[in-house]
Amino acid sequence: MAASPVSRPRISLSVDGASVAVLEGRRIATGTTGHTTAKITSLHGLPYADLIEQQGEDRARRYADANQTAIQVIARIIDRERIACDFRRAAAYSWTESQERVTDVEAEVAAALRLGLPATLVGETPFRSPFRQRCASRTKPCSTRASTVSRSLRRS
Repeated sequence: MAASPVSRPRISLSVDGASVAVLEGRRIATGTTGHTTAKITSLHGLPYADLIEQQGEDRARRYADANQTAIQVIARIIDRERIACDFRRAAAYSWTESQERVTDVEAEVAAALRLGLPATLVGETPFRSPFRQRCASRTKPCSTRASTVSRSLRRS
């Protein structure tokens, strides 16, 4: 398979010699981006079964690969630039409390596996929830969390 632009992302334009400006309405790394949990994941709800059906397996795989690649690129940037943040790998979960949606979660796990993602169907999540979980999809270790990145950026 030929390398696509997605498989070789250009995250840091300044490293490539481009002149870069960050524009913000008020103050950089504040507001929504300043208060985010900064979850970096390839699990965004239940997109893959629908993507395969609507866009085809090749496009869905490229989307999944782009998400996985982005996680790895961000991890390398944090390491290379020695960014002080809470970056750590953790499982990501999407779950349903509705018996009617169990088949959607099962279809999503099957689709994610077909696309090469590290997905698993589990009975419940390991954290406490006020909702009765019928089943969940889990990705491991492809999701990460870097919750203090925006605080580090504000100090720069």
